[in-house]
Amino acid sequence: MSYALDFSGRSQWSRALLPRAQAANAVARVHPRARRERTFVLIAHVDTAQTGLMWHSAFTGLWKKQARRTGKSPSPATLPLVAFALAAVGPGRIRTAARALLTLSLALTADVARNRAVPGANDNACAAAGLVDLVREFVRDPLERTEVIAVATGCEESGMGGAAAWLQRARAELDPATTLVLGLDQIGAGGPHVLTGEGPPLIARYRDEDVERAGLPTYHAAGWTDPILARFAGLTTLSIVGVEDGGFPNYHLPTDTPDRVDWGAVERCLSVARRIARDFDARDE
Repeated sequence: MSYALDFSGRSQWSRALLPRAQAANAVARVHPRARRERTFVLIAHVDTAQTGLMWHSAFTGLWKKQARRTGKSPSPATLPLVAFALAAVGPGRIRTAARALLTLSLALTADVARNRAVPGANDNACAAAGLVDLVREFVRDPLERTEVIAVATGCEESGMGGAAAWLQRARAELDPATTLVLGLDQIGAGGPHVLTGEGPPLIARYRDEDVERAGLPTYHAAGWTDPILARFAGLTTLSIVGVEDGGFPNYHLPTDTPDRVDWGAVERCLSVARRIARDFDARDE
């Protein structure tokens, strides 16, 4: 359970034990035309991931195959979670096998730590650029009664640290009854999808009524996106991603370059974000 809480961002006690470096968020506000009654938060991370063996197509291909069948991508955290449980309560031989799985998981994680960062064109430069584009549009044509807060976060790939830091500072001003948080991640991968949940099954789910309002095909992501922390904080939250062939092409690989971004998909995702923002502004309730 402790591993699940840490991995999902609910309670990251391990941060105190790990090396630290400085990072920064960038925050912009666009005031509404009239009196502020609501808040629309846009989030996109600006950091990029490190590559490694665990992101090889031999592994991710299996995730995509299952996602094509079920709409849910299996999480890389599932294996360690099962191994932890078996190591604690399983019979002798099972415990030995579970420890071997945990050793493998640690080795794959260490491999990522020693590798270089990928270009990150899809994950997540195109969404960061889209965030700027949306802010420009809302400056030219503000929402009527909704303030827009755009947050470009750092450290998403290392445990959603930027989103956690921003939420800690901003939480007091965000009323759950009048706030909508929308995340954009990997929007150049393919058609717009709204996430129903993230990580291992049953660990982190978005509310069904919020997902239904997005009016998009659904997907369960293997990893984590920044908006899940807002969901844990009790805010109405959506996470929009682009999905192609059951997953994210070039995920955490050196091939995540601008020439492989589907720019039509980027524009479709941004159009969805515009529509969600203006629908939220016009909502009667």
